[in-house]
Amino acid sequence: MRNSACAAVFGGPLAAKIALRLSAGGGSIIVGTARTFEEKLTIDFENPNIFQVERDLKSYSKDSFPPVSIRCPHCLHIGAFTAETTGILYQKAANLKGGNIGVAGVEACIRMCPNPSCRGIVLVVQPSHGKVTILPPELIDFDARNLPPNLLRTLNEAIACHAAGAYRASAMMVRRLLEEICDESGAKGRDLHDRLIALKTKITLPEELFEAMGELKALGNDAAHITAKNYTSIGKDESEDSIELAKEILKSRYQSGSPDGWLWTRISALALRRSARLAISRG
Repeated sequence: MRNSACAAVFGGPLAAKIALRLSAGGGSIIVGTARTFEEKLTIDFENPNIFQVERDLKSYSKDSFPPVSIRCPHCLHIGAFTAETTGILYQKAANLKGGNIGVAGVEACIRMCPNPSCRGIVLVVQPSHGKVTILPPELIDFDARNLPPNLLRTLNEAIACHAAGAYRASAMMVRRLLEEICDESGAKGRDLHDRLIALKTKITLPEELFEAMGELKALGNDAAHITAKNYTSIGKDESEDSIELAKEILKSRYQSGSPDGWLWTRISALALRRSARLAISRG
């Protein structure tokens, strides 16, 4: 929320105060600094679809919305996106810490990438307290230099699935990427397990990257097979880890790059999360 806009919706200047009207507790108002507000209240929208307006829709000048720093989904550069059109402010019912029911403000406006060679348009939606949501969604960045076209397409699909919240689909696309690396490298075998073993005789990579491939294969199997019982719990973190590990494999294989220092941390985190899911699924 922004200064005059916040005053209209909440009844106080944003720079000093944020107010929240409670429908429980006698209709009292909680007012405090932004930091105090965030510490005291946890906002959880009753309807999690942030794009659905519920009440008090108002329009405001684009000057009411200062720049927002995000990664452009079109050119992948980070920049300060400015509002290009009149924006809107609206309220949504929210469940608050302690069982209270209240409302929280949401702002939305069209913004433009500051990169002069891009100037891509995005819709930015931002609750008064919560993370920014943009459409098209932000994408994980990567270096596309020297990547074979089929591998580039598959990596793009994995990243697009992750951005859309389709985390199981993202894990399956990373597994497909392994299949394509084996095919492109001439590694043969009955199944992906055998082909990854054969791959070690075809290309030279750090041993930790071959271990990462094993973890990515296992995650892809979990995502693809309903009989795994734990496939539904593959989430954002595992999806992001799998993409970052895939990027390291591609960098080392096709771009002569050395793995980043956090590689073992990613591999270990992916393995630990998978082990935890397996333990839960086994009861």
